[in-house]
Amino acid sequence: MTEAYYYFIHFDAEGAAIAEIESRMRIMDNVIRYLCVRQDEA
Repeated sequence: MTEAYYYFIHFDAEGAAIAEIESRMRIMDNVIRYLCVRQDEA
């Protein structure tokens, strides 16, 4: 692959919502990689 699009999306969600987002990302053919991280509250 020679081209890519990168997105940074900041959102608040419960743990169950994150699991649902990741399961949907896995089945999308046009998504090669993704990373969900938890941001600790300051």
